[in-house]
Amino acid sequence: MIERVLEEDKNEIRDIWDDIFGFDDGGYNNYYFDNVYDKGKHYCIRKDNKIANTLSVFYSPYMLNNRMIEVSMIVGVATLKEYRHQGLMTEMMKEVLDFLSYQNLVTMIQAYDPSLYIPYGFDIIYHRKSYFITKDNYQITETRGISDTVNTEDMLKAYALFVKHFNGYKVRSISDFELMIKKCEALGQKIMMVYDKGRIKGYFIYELKEDKMIIDEAVYHDIKTLTKIISWALKHSDELELILSDNEDIEKVYGPLKSEIHDYTMVRINDYELFNKLYGTDVTNTKDGFELINKPLYMHEEV
Repeated sequence: MIERVLEEDKNEIRDIWDDIFGFDDGGYNNYYFDNVYDKGKHYCIRKDNKIANTLSVFYSPYMLNNRMIEVSMIVGVATLKEYRHQGLMTEMMKEVLDFLSYQNLVTMIQAYDPSLYIPYGFDIIYHRKSYFITKDNYQITETRGISDTVNTEDMLKAYALFVKHFNGYKVRSISDFELMIKKCEALGQKIMMVYDKGRIKGYFIYELKEDKMIIDEAVYHDIKTLTKIISWALKHSDELELILSDNEDIEKVYGPLKSEIHDYTMVRINDYELFNKLYGTDVTNTKDGFELINKPLYMHEEV
């Protein structure tokens, strides 16, 4: 039987995360349970007086074709090893998706194994693309105006300008950027601001791994700003992995680059009748619904 996780169960849920997701932690679990966990709704199935299976649901405002809707995101789907292959995940997903269908038009999930969630009506809708750039294949330009003094209000301004080119994006607030700072501190990442003549033009989040810099989020007002970001990265590392949405085809500007595409966000339309009514469509599956979206997607959020 599915039930809400109690407040006193938080440490037990944390132990499950450490056991199942610890291989890919890097400090994220500390950040999540200290700053994010209490904002969600958490569910479990108990067996033998302990939590055998759990998942969490978070809610966020998203802009989709000029309409702001509340989107639910499922995270932390986990079953203890001794209780796997007993149908607990199926029971949990079906019941949670049933009540989410009455609450939210769209539900999202990010999965290590997307094939597990296709039977529940999820489709891989959003991909990210890693571009691998080195000093050998890039002409470094000037980098004036890049600062490590983080300003959340300027980050919000830069993001608001950036997402005008996209659709299906989270409507972020100052509190989202305050959380982002804490997350970066937990993961060993840094945030850099980009200005031009005192005006905010973007920001980026990076980490260094040996001689390689990884930029996990780059928000930029124009191609001049992106060029400045790439140049700054290559002044501080031998190689750059720049991770963007797969719709940001920077090869049109910079020429052929080595790249890889990664599955990122799965989406489920919970009510096709309402979706079709709101957006003037006539679709019967999630992939077709999001292919009709009039701008490229930017579904970058983890929670």
